[in-house]
Amino acid sequence: MPIVKAITLYQPWASLIILGFKRFETRSWGSQYTGLLVIHAGKTLEVNTADANFMNHLYASGITDYRKLPLSAAVGVVWKGKCYRGASVLPHIDEREKAFGNFNGPDRIAWELANPVAFDPPVPMRGKQGLWDWPLPLPDDVLAMLQYVI
Repeated sequence: MPIVKAITLYQPWASLIILGFKRFETRSWGSQYTGLLVIHAGKTLEVNTADANFMNHLYASGITDYRKLPLSAAVGVVWKGKCYRGASVLPHIDEREKAFGNFNGPDRIAWELANPVAFDPPVPMRGKQGLWDWPLPLPDDVLAMLQYVI
């Protein structure tokens, strides 16, 4: 099995990716890495409840109680594809995805993510900054769901 990378994100962004409602993660930096990427939910929950547009899309995505989202745990794995300038993907995404990302600005990079598979249950562990090497084997049931992507 090739090296699998991981990234730590705040909640609810990590869960939105694994639920399939966030196909692009926006960062101020890109990555040449292409392959399996474990999505790790850090210990931080960041929800702007004053943003009605965001909250409406969050509830419509099935996250009705964001306070119950897993923290300090890997929630699943995706296939990380190419990186694009953030603004260049705006014509290709819906309003929900726009509410879940920061695509504008000269430094915004959109990471293409596909084929999300959840860990059931989430895997408790500490995260790290940047891309990091995933230290555990992926569960067999997850690998079975990803076999056509690998």
